[in-house]
Amino acid sequence: MEPVSALAPVAAQREWAFDADGIRFDNRIAGARLSDVAWIGSHHYRARIEPETRPINPSPWYGFRVAADRPARIRIDFDFGDTPHRYD
Repeated sequence: MEPVSALAPVAAQREWAFDADGIRFDNRIAGARLSDVAWIGSHHYRARIEPETRPINPSPWYGFRVAADRPARIRIDFDFGDTPHRYD
């Protein structure tokens, strides 16, 4: 049996900070999946989710944290690229 890390690579852990909005995203939790975050406009972001493995399980899944310096309403658009997401 191959080691799990050979089958499902662990995503690089990092933080994305958007100082103008006072918003931070990170994937520094167990089981997290967040490939990238882009700022679209004030309090509006695009979260890029890459699949865990290809072609065995191309279905993207995600998990991440969002923190704010002060209470705020934000919008997150999910971008799964060319991989269909199987859940609404």
